[in-house]
Amino acid sequence: MKHLAGWTALLALLAACGPQPAPPPIASGFYLATSDGVVHYGYDGERTDLGLCAYDWPLLAVANGLLYCTGRASLSDPLPELYVYDGRGAQAFWIPVPPQVRDWFVAFLPLASGLIAYGDNADDRVYLADPNGKLRKSLKLRDAADTSFQNAYLLEHDGRLYASEDGDQRVLSWDLETFERQVEFDLGGLGLSWIGSLARDPGSGDLFVSAMPGNRIYRLPSGGPPALFVSLPGYAPILGFAGGTLYAGGYGDTIYAVDPATAAVAPVVTGVPSARGFAVVP
Repeated sequence: MKHLAGWTALLALLAACGPQPAPPPIASGFYLATSDGVVHYGYDGERTDLGLCAYDWPLLAVANGLLYCTGRASLSDPLPELYVYDGRGAQAFWIPVPPQVRDWFVAFLPLASGLIAYGDNADDRVYLADPNGKLRKSLKLRDAADTSFQNAYLLEHDGRLYASEDGDQRVLSWDLETFERQVEFDLGGLGLSWIGSLARDPGSGDLFVSAMPGNRIYRLPSGGPPALFVSLPGYAPILGFAGGTLYAGGYGDTIYAVDPATAAVAPVVTGVPSARGFAVVP
């Protein structure tokens, strides 16, 4: 197992020996983090079991052509590191998780700056840490922490970090230079039991958030109130965009495609294993 510092030293050595071919990026399609490991589905439905990160409580993210995954055998176990894989399925490096991330969290996100954002339920915070596991910033989900879980799903766009949190059922954002927080959308009066994953439509710029009950997806238009967009026929609360299409998957047995203009829903892949992590790669 190679720590990031060791990986950096290896890259420096290879650079001194002359140009080296870059590893291929990970394949397009859908990635699901299951207790039996990461599973990949192509857009044609072809399945590949990658055999990575087999945990009872797995999570994953995709960024910069790399697959990041982590997990633990139980919620009481520590979460020591993220594992990072390239398109060959080779482990490129690993990233230690800061000790402040001490309880179950539902999402982490590699940022454009190189930092990693972690949503932490125990402390109602989003932690930003560097690739060496050093805490760089602590962001509050609420002004006063409480004992309820604030499951935070994360999204980055245009210099801002967005978080949907289900405790107060709000979508927050922070400026990643000043770290000033603002409330983007408040869904607390809509009779929801919780809100979940975020996705952004690159065409319209609108955000979408999953919600329960009813397997709902809400559209969050810039400058407008949240509006019910569609109710899916099955449970698929993790969202992602690719090729102008909104996809929903995770936890249930079907991956759905949703037209962001018409709200038409179609199953893309059925019979998929239950997954706590879901990512879409164009």
